[in-house]
Amino acid sequence: MTSPAAVDVGDALDDLINQFSDSMSFFRELIQNALDAGSAEVEIDFEFQPAGEASEAGDASAAQAGAMVITVQDFGEGMDRQIIDSKLTRLFSSAKDGDMTKIGKFGIGFVSVFAIEPDAVCVDTARAGEAWRVLFDVDRNFKRLRLDQAMEGTTVRIIKNTTRGDYDAFVGRAGEVIRYWCRHARGEVRVRGELISEPFGLGLPLVHRYEDDFSHIEIGHDPIEGLDWEAPNWGAIGQGSHAYFNGGLTLVEARRGHGSVVEDLLGLSFKVSSRYLEHTLTRDDVIKDRNFDKVVTKLRELARGALRDQVFERIDAVVREGDAALWGAFEDVAEASAKPSPALRELVELYAAARWHIRDAKGIGRAHAKLVCARAPSGELLTWGVLRKAVARLGELWVSAGPTPLSRAVEDAKLPVLASFGGAAQLRLAAHEAQARAEALEVEHGDEDARDPGMEAVLGELWEQAREGAPLERSCMTGLLGALADLAEVQGPPRLLGRRRFMPLAPDAAEARKWASLANATARILELGGHKVAGCEFGRFADSGSLLDGRVAISQREFGELTAAEDAGTLGSGLFSRRRVLVVDADHPVVRTLLGVAVREPELAAYQLIKLFFLERGAIEAAADAELAATAMKVRELRCPKPQS
Repeated sequence: MTSPAAVDVGDALDDLINQFSDSMSFFRELIQNALDAGSAEVEIDFEFQPAGEASEAGDASAAQAGAMVITVQDFGEGMDRQIIDSKLTRLFSSAKDGDMTKIGKFGIGFVSVFAIEPDAVCVDTARAGEAWRVLFDVDRNFKRLRLDQAMEGTTVRIIKNTTRGDYDAFVGRAGEVIRYWCRHARGEVRVRGELISEPFGLGLPLVHRYEDDFSHIEIGHDPIEGLDWEAPNWGAIGQGSHAYFNGGLTLVEARRGHGSVVEDLLGLSFKVSSRYLEHTLTRDDVIKDRNFDKVVTKLRELARGALRDQVFERIDAVVREGDAALWGAFEDVAEASAKPSPALRELVELYAAARWHIRDAKGIGRAHAKLVCARAPSGELLTWGVLRKAVARLGELWVSAGPTPLSRAVEDAKLPVLASFGGAAQLRLAAHEAQARAEALEVEHGDEDARDPGMEAVLGELWEQAREGAPLERSCMTGLLGALADLAEVQGPPRLLGRRRFMPLAPDAAEARKWASLANATARILELGGHKVAGCEFGRFADSGSLLDGRVAISQREFGELTAAEDAGTLGSGLFSRRRVLVVDADHPVVRTLLGVAVREPELAAYQLIKLFFLERGAIEAAADAELAATAMKVRELRCPKPQS
């Protein structure tokens, strides 16, 4: 049996010095030692001492050269000679072994100062009336000196030859490193006089806090990424930060792809500080042991318990409050939406959070299903459970900009429709109206080359407004609509109610008489053409909240009923087809033109009207068009018989 190979002490020390993944980890180690020594404060400072003045020849490099002095001072217990000899200058021995309240447990933290290859290290310390200085040279040889002056705690000075440029870069990064490691330290940590310590926590609006004798946890939802109306990205859930601490000192802050991320909690952020969590030797990760597993189990319990309850209960409360700033109509929706209110931001965050929990749980529990999540246009409160069933049955999500005759009829029919909030549907509706107006003006003013510059400017502004109205799935309602779509397993995008159901309002009697000749001619031509028509009526669709998207007319079983968009073009001619009423949009610009034509030639106007109605379903074959024209001429001849020869 061979004897074990001799250990080179120098190599072992080099390995210890270079074990940390970041050479600046020594800041964390020194601050950690100071806090473990009972210091309530730690002060870090930097100084650059120039080597000399530039020569007469203008040697700029001489002025740049000098020494950097890093000072780390604490006011803790300090060290006496026995501790210096047995702990500071002797590796692998630590008074912290077995004490879970002390963070550094390897007894090797101090050697990390040599990772930046200093030219000298000076440690001044005092304890129980003894004051000592320990000097380390560039080769890490040390000498111990007795000091006469009184002092408190420990001061470590690290001296390294460098240049002014490198010094400035080092100090800049050092501040970032110290803040990363120590911003939640349980004492006050100052860098160049600035307090970098801050209370432990996520600093997020939507969090749950938990604390026991061993752990302090905050877990919550990140703010929505890109909460900006100019470039909306509503409902995008951040990846989250998973951060682990011991005594408030950072062990690791992990994001997607890091081994310490809890994959099933991506989308949430958490910070957990526990005495049972430990860092790896390289100080760049947390040890995955039984204690780590216990912490992760607790995090999952909080995410799927208290945090989930908090999200759904807060939504219920906010929706019940019915803040007019959320659900009310805006006089200037563009201006209001450009600056989302705090109330709107909170609601958007809550809905995005609810969607995360619905996806995580692949549904919603009974208790949460009974909570309110939205309002109908009438103001009726709607629960998750009611909407889940109703939307699943309908297969679509509908939104209304406000209470209208159409929305009231839909609610009376027990169909689900959501009240818009934050001006989302108003913006979309304004875009729709701008597009309709632009299309009408283009028809009215004919060829583009013949339009005057003023009309071109008006059209350009209208088309710009049409483009600005974001679809509902990219509006501030994204979180709610997405959550309901996930719950009800709806595939299609949400739609404005007025595009999915149509309902005309009856004009007054005087208007109806003006339109009678065109209505009668239209009904007669359709009937002679073999279509099952129960008459032709004129109605006002915009006043009800219906959005016909350019249709000149729809068909209904009975005038004034709710009609589905997919049935609005139906007009049968078969034996078993049911008669339907053709309802013409009295406010359509083309219809207004045809009404003028109908004063002298009602059959010609009716032919054009019927053709436009059928074109909504697709192109008309030449033979069908010819037959329609022939029927119109026949009706005209019945009205105006040719004189007998």
